[in-house]
Amino acid sequence: MECTAPGTQLVALSRLIESRSGATRSRGRLTTTSAPQWNCFAFGFVPPVNDRKKRVRCWFCRSILGRLPRDRTEEHIVPQWLEEFLGLRDFKIEPTLTSLPDGKRLAQRTHTVAGFLAGRICSTCNNGWMSDLETRAKTVLLSLLQGSREIGDLSDFESLAVARWVAKTAYCLNIGGHENRIPTSHFEALRQVTSGLPAGVVVLASTHEPTRPFSFEAGGTWRHDALSSRPGIALLQTTSYKTTLQFGRLIFNVVFWPLRGWILKLEQGLSTPVWPRQLRFIQYQIEIPLPTESDAWCQRLNLGIAAARDALQDPPAGR
Repeated sequence: MECTAPGTQLVALSRLIESRSGATRSRGRLTTTSAPQWNCFAFGFVPPVNDRKKRVRCWFCRSILGRLPRDRTEEHIVPQWLEEFLGLRDFKIEPTLTSLPDGKRLAQRTHTVAGFLAGRICSTCNNGWMSDLETRAKTVLLSLLQGSREIGDLSDFESLAVARWVAKTAYCLNIGGHENRIPTSHFEALRQVTSGLPAGVVVLASTHEPTRPFSFEAGGTWRHDALSSRPGIALLQTTSYKTTLQFGRLIFNVVFWPLRGWILKLEQGLSTPVWPRQLRFIQYQIEIPLPTESDAWCQRLNLGIAAARDALQDPPAGR
């Protein structure tokens, strides 16, 4: 089993700190503060996409954004109703981009969770299909967060609404962070194809006993079968992604493996497909105790998503 990571391996460490918390100290890759505090991780790097004519366009519909405030909006990555439900309003977030393996800090900024925003979204998208999606998914998500329902209890309509909301949130997190791994075509496909997700994209869900209300991890590091094709490796390094979002007891993974003729490998018993519901995948076991901390759960689930050649399909030559 090989491992492929983006050309430049980066880690973004976000420390969610209560406003009155004290000084911090470093311990390896992790940073700890006086309680309460939460860590969020994001791996990977993809250079920003430059518009051919240097015009600022909406990520989702590619319309040119005007200069007036009414022409463009900023999407809350954690929606306000979810901030209130999880009790995040009084906390600050400090996204820090750190290179691996030297741990060099490349970029950092500080803002409240309410200020964790995704820009370059037109008002038509934000107030139209994105708002409608939020409305459809909210009631279902609240029932899952409260534990009154589980993923397996959802109808196809409810599962699709949750999966599309999770994908939208993951995409906004990528563009609102320091780096973005999501191909431009996936933003457009999520808006256009209301009956599903962008081709090849999978949403998984897990539940756990949370030790913190919110964390995330995102990137493109994979364990996979031997891959010798340079085009295949390049495609994997530049377009694949895995974004993990933890909200309370729920952990979602938005996954895209771009090579045809392959199948995902998931750790046995930890993830349930949200969409597509009839996902084919391989299960494997490892002799490592389950984590107890929410951020460790996110790391375990994200890095544990692997890929293997599908014995039932013939992959294209060279891949």
